[in-house]
Amino acid sequence: MIYRDGTFHKVAVADAYARSGNLVGSERSPIVLGDYKVDEDAEQERPTRVALFDTRDGSHRLVDLGSSYWFRSLARGPEGEALVLTYDGKLNVIDVESGNVVRKIDVIQSWEEKADWQEAGPAIKVAGSSAYVTDAQNKKLHVVDLTKGEVAKTIDLPQTPVELAVVTGKPEAPAREEKAHGHVSHGHGSHEGHDHVHDDAAPSAGAEGHGGRGGHGH
Repeated sequence: MIYRDGTFHKVAVADAYARSGNLVGSERSPIVLGDYKVDEDAEQERPTRVALFDTRDGSHRLVDLGSSYWFRSLARGPEGEALVLTYDGKLNVIDVESGNVVRKIDVIQSWEEKADWQEAGPAIKVAGSSAYVTDAQNKKLHVVDLTKGEVAKTIDLPQTPVELAVVTGKPEAPAREEKAHGHVSHGHGSHEGHDHVHDDAAPSAGAEGHGGRGGHGH
């Protein structure tokens, strides 16, 4: 479903049944990457196609990668390109406008999703022009240079990685600028006794005013 111009629009598909339970968007593109499953009765479907949903007109395009993937295989690159880590150990780079696989990068050895999806498997996250890919089976982390299309560094891990998060120090989405209580700024001298820690303040602003806000935590 796409919400556009105040109305929900259902994306029509050719298959009698289709499901996309994992979607990955990008601020650089109006096209959303999603998985694409068509077997309603399968306990564990292993699809080889991904879907590219165009939010501008509600259309979609299917891309067959020739190898399966799982829900932690999907990511987006710095220019909005779609990234999919498949069972053959390759990172597929897809031009979302054309639907063409423009590059396949060898990253890890061949793998397969376990019968229990909660067991450790490869995961991918992107920050800047680098993709971070875990190799759970071999306890490694690979840093992929998306500009050069190659693995730039491999790091041995002390434990088997299960989930992955990349922290850059910057928010994933721009923060909204809001005027607190209807004013932009005020001087401390003219507001004697005023507590400057508001309920909607950012956590980093919570250093002052705790004495007057009994029980209020950040």
